[in-house]
Amino acid sequence: MTNSLASCPEVINDPLNQLGTYSGEGRWGVEMGLLERAKREKKWQWFGVFDDHWALAGAIVRTGYAGKSFVWLFDRKKGELVFDETLTTARTLVSVADAPLQTDIASLTGLKSSWSITRSDNRFGVSGSFSGLNFDVVLSETLAPFTAICPNKGGFNITRKNVALAAQGRFWGEFEGSFQDAQGMMDHSHGSMDRKTSWKWAIGSGAVGDTTAGFNLIEGFNDDLENVVWIGDKQVFVSPCHFEQGEKQWSVRSEDGEVDLTLDIEGVRAEDLNLGLVSSRYSQPLGTWRGQLLGEEISTMVGVAEDHHAVW
Repeated sequence: MTNSLASCPEVINDPLNQLGTYSGEGRWGVEMGLLERAKREKKWQWFGVFDDHWALAGAIVRTGYAGKSFVWLFDRKKGELVFDETLTTARTLVSVADAPLQTDIASLTGLKSSWSITRSDNRFGVSGSFSGLNFDVVLSETLAPFTAICPNKGGFNITRKNVALAAQGRFWGEFEGSFQDAQGMMDHSHGSMDRKTSWKWAIGSGAVGDTTAGFNLIEGFNDDLENVVWIGDKQVFVSPCHFEQGEKQWSVRSEDGEVDLTLDIEGVRAEDLNLGLVSSRYSQPLGTWRGQLLGEEISTMVGVAEDHHAVW
């Protein structure tokens, strides 16, 4: 059974009474006390860009007590992760907006690394320098985003996802290249979350026949409320999804059969971070998706999957 999405509330100010999956996005209006922000608030902005040669992705993360950022670059022709750097820093050097409607969505400011994600109408800019890799990319919306307002253990999470952004730009430094007619994906999340979180996640951009398409799927997090498929202007909420992990392939299928996908893995970005009170362990394979969405065969679809466990 499939469900089209209702429009997002204009202002999200009472998340536990506004739970659901919505088309579009709303302004942040949630009041959080200082103690809640310090102990439970977590927010991040992630982006990914793929073309036939390169894949570039990164994130800026802010919690109540620290900041983190990473950027990686994958050469798809060589099947090699050529750049992969992570920085954990003071929270004062990291900024992430409460909601991605603001001009300045996220930024990291430092002596050797400084980059940002900005917005102008339906265009997003990703630019700066990170550990010697410079980049300047523009991502333009072709499909509307969705917003999921989700319960978490003792709190909530508000996540906005977008796929099939038209991306172009370049990177330079130790490695040089450019993006033309590339596929872009974005994830902004902000909430009052449990100290221990884990999830399996998949996102992809491409086409069904000649129609622009994409998906965002989750297991074990956000109460299954961010399982959405795009085919053209149609956004459809799908049933709970289950993942199977392998060395060369991952698969994800929905309980009611709307989704049946396999990721042919080209490479894996993984991290095992243990700072005592804070730890993170995840594996993020990337590559090409094949299979069916809503009974339609997909084509030329790229993206990532992720198995993530954090204490933060």
